[in-house]
Amino acid sequence: MRKVQMTKQQTIRPYEKMFGLTIKQIIGIVIGGVTVIATLVILLFVLKLPTELVMALIFVEVVSTILISIVRVNGMSLIKHFIVCMKGPVYRPYQSKGAKYYEENNE
Repeated sequence: MRKVQMTKQQTIRPYEKMFGLTIKQIIGIVIGGVTVIATLVILLFVLKLPTELVMALIFVEVVSTILISIVRVNGMSLIKHFIVCMKGPVYRPYQSKGAKYYEENNE
């Protein structure tokens, strides 16, 4: 069995900065918040649309911001995960053997 030495810093997700979020996620949240506030001011106060319609649009913006910037699937953003899923399975040009195969041959 192979042993790999890892420092504690590497095991504690080194890219997380605040509240367990990365810089990209924090920037996405800020951009989403600015967009939501701008939409609220324009639609509600300037165009004077009904409150129910404006809040429905704000809800859609908030949910889309959360899905795009915060949600992670296998370490990828949700959009990147969908793109990878659409490409189909990954075929390797070599024969892939698991760790169990090498352990059995060493004995």
